[in-house]
Amino acid sequence: MSSTKIDPSADVLRQACTRLDCSAVAVVVADSRSRKLWAKDDVEREFAVGQLRIVGQELARRAVADGAPIVTNRVRHAEGAPIACKVIVVPLRNATGSVVAAMVAINRPDAPGFDDSAMRQLEKFALSLARANASVDARLSGLLAAPVFQATTDNWLTTSPAGRNYCIAYGNIDRMHLANDIAGFEAGDGVIRDAAAAIRARLRRESAATSRGSGDRFTPFLPDRTAEQARQLVADIGKDVAVRSVEHIGSSHAVTMSWGIAPASVGGETLNATLAAAELACRTAKDRGRNRIEIYQRQDASMLRRHDDVAAIGGLQDALREGRIELYAQTIVPLLNETLSPS
Repeated sequence: MSSTKIDPSADVLRQACTRLDCSAVAVVVADSRSRKLWAKDDVEREFAVGQLRIVGQELARRAVADGAPIVTNRVRHAEGAPIACKVIVVPLRNATGSVVAAMVAINRPDAPGFDDSAMRQLEKFALSLARANASVDARLSGLLAAPVFQATTDNWLTTSPAGRNYCIAYGNIDRMHLANDIAGFEAGDGVIRDAAAAIRARLRRESAATSRGSGDRFTPFLPDRTAEQARQLVADIGKDVAVRSVEHIGSSHAVTMSWGIAPASVGGETLNATLAAAELACRTAKDRGRNRIEIYQRQDASMLRRHDDVAAIGGLQDALREGRIELYAQTIVPLLNETLSPS
């Protein structure tokens, strides 16, 4: 549903929902359950939210992993169950071209089906949404855009002596989708603004750089800090965010953050590898209950498993792109049904 003040990204969702004449259009961020949604009315909103809670994460993960659209008019929640909804899913890219989320159009099972034409329309809206997000990100958070963040950190690394220490922190607001569902998009944007303001305030006198990633994710680059110093810093940021967020969604829903920290030094791991390690640590913090801070440890078995999983997914994607996957199929028939025979 609309609010009295429409931000550019919400307006794109509204236009897409109207053009496709569907129940709702949403943006779903993989692995964070963060989403933004526009629906025809409250009834359709309730339907769409219910469906996305069940299938939204899986759809977003597929979009991020494959980088390709999905159109299906037969989404079932279990084998043999009735059709629950119809969906189009298209990848949503950030300013650097990376797929960071999925844009999802959803319809009721008795509504007209989606086709390739509708999919292409949604892809155009995804491009519009990416441009809208790029234009409002800096205004919303006051933090560096991804390309500027990359250039700033690269400059620091190339002009610093070997062995100089730094940390990358990766923060994610917990259950951001609840804030949007409870208080609306405008309040959710207020929470993101306050999180960014808390980070800026804590780093005002530092030579640090911070980027806002997709949705509710933040990446401070912390020169000359140990892991424990970084831990204390992000713990203070988390406390500030909890206090500031009361203005937007009240005290009944406490806003918390999960953080991952990856220590590194100049001449060691690459910046991207350190960032990936911080993200893995953040995901571990969420798995261990949220509202936590985890420091990346190579000897931590659960983090090693996650690292191996990410590497395996990357290898699979390379194999798919290079045509090195070979599929085999075999007809499956009931042993006791004489009316069926193998083809």
